[in-house]
Amino acid sequence: MFSDQIKDILSNKVWLVTGASGYVGSELCKKIKADYPHIYLIATDVKAPNHHWYDEFITSSLEIPDNEVVQKILTSQIDLVIHLAGVAVEGWCFENPSETCEYNIRAVYILLEAIRKSTYSCSMILSTTDKVYGRDATQIKPYLEDEPLVAKNIYETSKICADLIAQSYYLTYKIPLAIVRFANIYGGLDKNSSRLVPRTIQRLQNGLTPELRLTKGGQEYTRDFIHISDVVEGIIVVAKALLEQKPNIIGEIFNISSGKEYRVRDVLESIISIFKPSEKYIEVEEGVKYLEIVTQCASNNKMKQILGWEPKISLRDGLLMIRNEYGDQLKAGHN
Repeated sequence: MFSDQIKDILSNKVWLVTGASGYVGSELCKKIKADYPHIYLIATDVKAPNHHWYDEFITSSLEIPDNEVVQKILTSQIDLVIHLAGVAVEGWCFENPSETCEYNIRAVYILLEAIRKSTYSCSMILSTTDKVYGRDATQIKPYLEDEPLVAKNIYETSKICADLIAQSYYLTYKIPLAIVRFANIYGGLDKNSSRLVPRTIQRLQNGLTPELRLTKGGQEYTRDFIHISDVVEGIIVVAKALLEQKPNIIGEIFNISSGKEYRVRDVLESIISIFKPSEKYIEVEEGVKYLEIVTQCASNNKMKQILGWEPKISLRDGLLMIRNEYGDQLKAGHN
């Protein structure tokens, strides 16, 4: 919970959150309306969300020029745009490269151009991913914000393009913005079966054997996992600093991560031990068609040193929180 002084800084501000129907967008809107009701929150997405954590909702396709959100930015006082919309499932992006570029690249420069042309002062937070670094990383040699970006597949390429376009708008037009790069997020409302935690829980619920996915050559994956609550807090910390117009924030990039490298095997075993201890799992060597990063870990030292933020929820505590949210469904033997 922020101090009263910070709440005063955020008072009477107008925020616009794109992708408000999505995983991170829904959780962020929920947090804002619960803890910062003095913020007037405009939510937007291609369809209305299953929640009402907003003051105003705009249905809009951001990749279309002169869309409704653009008109809102041009004609109204919007203090902050938090851009979370886009596609993030690598397999879908592989199958749909053109649409991926439309959603992940075109939408970004359309928003930035609206902010540039607006007569009102507006800041922006762009969310991307630790996948933009492209290389394998470990806890000993994690991703750092100032290292080169290297693309391997279309998803990573689209996110790098968005990242670099935003940097260019800051450097060229002095748009007050910051970029946040997320590690692997879990917890909360996430039910996306393409991701490890919800997929494993769903398989346990449905009486299916959990699967440990390995590379085609049998190599094990590692990932940097961070709970959604810590991610949302990180976004709000960056937002507050942007609105204060701190010079060491504007134009900067921040990893929002746990800073820890977890073997996917260990995470899978932790999920099983918490949800259904007697269950076994199988190993599946199923290489994907697109090039995939095998080991990942992102440093969060910059967030700690500049903004005083650090994750609060351990992986085990985060998984226990999910179990509590599911209640006794598994024990009852029904979905």
